[in-house]
This record gives sequence, C-alpha cells and structure tokens, in this order.
Amino acid sequence: MRLRFYLSIGIFLNISIIVTSQPVSFSSVQGVVTEKATGQPLEFADVALLDAADASFVHGTATNRAGEFRIAEVPPGQYILQLNFIGFETKETAPFSVTGQKQELNLGKIPITVSRNLLDEVEVTAERSTYNLSLDRKIYTALAALSTSC
Repeated sequence: MRLRFYLSIGIFLNISIIVTSQPVSFSSVQGVVTEKATGQPLEFADVALLDAADASFVHGTATNRAGEFRIAEVPPGQYILQLNFIGFETKETAPFSVTGQKQELNLGKIPITVSRNLLDEVEVTAERSTYNLSLDRKIYTALAALSTSC
C-alpha cells in the first residue's frame, strides 16, 4: 500500500514537471532601415518594438552597417516598430501580429524620410588662451593678455 502511494506521487510529480517545462516559443522580427530618397541603408538607426495597445517599450536594438536589424525572443502579441535616426523623421510602422509559433517575421525594407527641420547657420567664437604650458616652457600671448585686461 505504501509503495503504491509513493509510486503514484512520483508519477504525478514527473508528469507535472514535464507539462510545466514546455518552452514558450518566441519569435523574431527583422528588417532593413533605408533612406527613402536614395534607398541607402542607414547604419546605427534606433529600432524600438512597442506594444500596439499602449505603446509601451518591449525590446530595442540598433541597425548594423547594412541597415539590418533583428529583435529576438519576441513574445506573441500585437506590436508596432518605432524607427529613429538623427536628422530623420521618426517613423512608426503599421501594427503587426507575432504568433507563438516561433516564426521569423521579416518586415523587409522600411524607408524613413529626411527631416525638413534644418538648423540655421552656427557661429563659433573662441578666445585665445593667455598662456600655453609645455613641458619645458610657459608661453604668454601678449595680445590675449591685453584684450582681457581692457
């Protein structure tokens, strides 16, 4: 009787371990970020995977030298991609679904446009240092000393 009890508990524990240890299958999302006007790939562009329901951040990465990105271990759900790059407009893709069947979702080429907000000219001004230190000497600049004292 006691042997039957321990045997049934052992079988129950083995079945519960097997059922709970089934891996959750994650998918991946990949694509290429390009410049819309030229079609050239953009390296080091920011790619953020956002939840489509509330736009909360899920995963993020940057593109490689060929403009390619890959976000691995994406759980099932509805998502959008947000693409950012300096000097370009932020772009959000249309919502897409990721199923739990370990799929490789390729979004292809995603073009982004150059921002129209350009800065005006920039003027850089500087003053010459009064003195310059070297290993073996100290050099004073007379013009810089006179302009700061007046």
